[in-house]
Amino acid sequence: MKMTSYPPAQCRPAAASVRPAMNVREENQTIELQFVIPGFRRDDITIQVEDQQLIIKGEPGKEEINGYVRREFRPAAFEKRFKLSDRVAQDAIEARVEDGILFVTVGLIEPVRREIAVA
Repeated sequence: MKMTSYPPAQCRPAAASVRPAMNVREENQTIELQFVIPGFRRDDITIQVEDQQLIIKGEPGKEEINGYVRREFRPAAFEKRFKLSDRVAQDAIEARVEDGILFVTVGLIEPVRREIAVA
């Protein structure tokens, strides 16, 4: 197994952010991004690809504040941007939420290699 700096160059953050915590896992021809997003529902998350960037946004829905005397935690809005390399198959990006974790799977393609004949 080769050692790779994380996150891999194929999916590197474009801007610094402290929220949410993230894990990156590389296996076979995919990179899996895992984000801790407790309190977010599926409808609170948007994921899009724009200008060679993967953009992941979380905007918590409105909730009732009835009965609280003090609140020290609640979901906070976040945005993460990742520069995508040419190795990313943009049509092979999938996402799912499971037990407060957002999993974003990014498919990779083999780099194109060709020999050029010298005339």
